[in-house]
Amino acid sequence: MSARTAPPPTFALFAALTGCTLIEPMPGDQPCKEVGWAIAARTHACTGDVALANARYEDFTDQITCVEWAADDERLGNTPPEDLFSCAFTIRNLPCETVAELGDDLDAWLALDEGCAYVIEAEGAQAGGAE
Repeated sequence: MSARTAPPPTFALFAALTGCTLIEPMPGDQPCKEVGWAIAARTHACTGDVALANARYEDFTDQITCVEWAADDERLGNTPPEDLFSCAFTIRNLPCETVAELGDDLDAWLALDEGCAYVIEAEGAQAGGAE
């Protein structure tokens, strides 16, 4: 590698030092928010209806209380923190036929993946529900 293409050593040190200060922990309710966004995104992708997608997201935020998590949360047990995103991942990958069948039935959307119970607290449900 020529000296022209290699970054100067001071650049690497600067990048390493400043890069660490920019890292912030993920908000504890991020996996839950991803579920609401996934519902809205699939609704929009399958119907093209922005108003319907927004309405479903608003219904989600009105009816759901997010469970907050930390990477070292004891409730996780041996479950890796990234598994908290399984609910959103499942919803994000639904075929449009399923999206049409689910419609406005929020409970049906949230019943699609066992991981949903870890990140949402429906009215009257127990926090961290899938224990």
